[in-house]
Amino acid sequence: MKKMIRKLAALALALVLVLGCAAASATTVDVSLKVDSENAKTALGSLGMPEEQQAGLDAVAKLLSALGVKVTALTDGAEIALSLNGTEAVKAGFASVEGGAAVVSTVIPSYILTIKGETLQKLLQQALNSIPGIGALIGGPAAAQSIQMPENLNTYIQNLVTAVMGAMVPGTPEQGEFVFENVTFDTKAPLDIDMPKMRENLKSAFDTMFEDKEVLSLIGTFSGAAGAEAPSAEALSKSVSDALDKLPDTVNTVYYSNTAKPGEFYLTGEAAFEGKEVPACTFNVLNAGGDVKITLTLPEQQLEITAVIVPNRATVRFQVGDKLYVILDGTAEMGEEQIFTVSLCVNSESPLCTAVVKIGQNGERTLPVEKEGKTELTIEDLMTGEAPPQEFQTELYQSLFQLMANPEIAALMTSFTTTTVTVETPVNTDGE
Repeated sequence: MKKMIRKLAALALALVLVLGCAAASATTVDVSLKVDSENAKTALGSLGMPEEQQAGLDAVAKLLSALGVKVTALTDGAEIALSLNGTEAVKAGFASVEGGAAVVSTVIPSYILTIKGETLQKLLQQALNSIPGIGALIGGPAAAQSIQMPENLNTYIQNLVTAVMGAMVPGTPEQGEFVFENVTFDTKAPLDIDMPKMRENLKSAFDTMFEDKEVLSLIGTFSGAAGAEAPSAEALSKSVSDALDKLPDTVNTVYYSNTAKPGEFYLTGEAAFEGKEVPACTFNVLNAGGDVKITLTLPEQQLEITAVIVPNRATVRFQVGDKLYVILDGTAEMGEEQIFTVSLCVNSESPLCTAVVKIGQNGERTLPVEKEGKTELTIEDLMTGEAPPQEFQTELYQSLFQLMANPEIAALMTSFTTTTVTVETPVNTDGE
């Protein structure tokens, strides 16, 4: 029971986080997932999973496809609802009330859980303190003192840019006709990077920046949990130096452009280590007609990544050797209701699973918290570890049993728990 109480408190905290994002009007986020079990079996089979281990995929796919999540940020709180095959199964809401907040749920319809503002702040800050830098960004005890941006930060950033630009070695531009993927360019401009010079330039620029105590303080704020000691300049310089030393020894690029279409270009190049015949990576970027195509190849890892970005759509393909490829395909429909769709394909052009996120505005809307005829319990009391009232436990368990008895859930659970067991009869080799 104690674990359940902690989960209720976590729910309240999660709703508080949603509330922090609430706008002046109600924003609804609908999330649904569809899993194709046959495509999942094909993908897993191609990756070497034995057929007998795929037996439960149908039930898992059915369960995930049936589940729907709707989160609504209200003008005074938030609401979350879980549904199965379009039928609402569980709903919980959070609303601001005088002195704190209240939580209501269809699981405990006869009760209202309240929580004091001080407890909310404490729970929220504990969560934030576990995430480096977040507490400082949002505020609270861990960020009692506002973040002080270093006075010379802009100068340091400019020094880093200058360090990179100073290592550029441009070649002589060449006029002509250059065609890539049916796109014509008229200017070719080689551009190499003197990597040893860039390393030294960057090391010097970073060393200068790390001498500033304000910079060290800022890095300490975002690099560790609240109260963590700021890293030393020496440690930071060594980390940066080690990272820079691992960069390739040469980077050669060629930039193609079209004087008639200033926004279009094609960039191609490769990075390599001395003494190795195979480049560390090759890359191409084509920007033409409002579309962008990016290709990155890592020969030693047998990895090729291709991203194609067009208006309202982005597709990324990961190819690993000749045995595995993964495709992420995302689309966006921007209207009164914003619809985002993301599909995942594994070793197939047909989606293994598809997620749909719908975001809509519903005007001003508040969460009604009716106290009449309901019992009020404080989350502070429930969190002390003492057993809650027997009536509360009874209603909670009854609601959970009724939920499990829901025809939709019962059918899903039956399919999920049903397994096929094959029993082989031993062969008697003694003839008995």
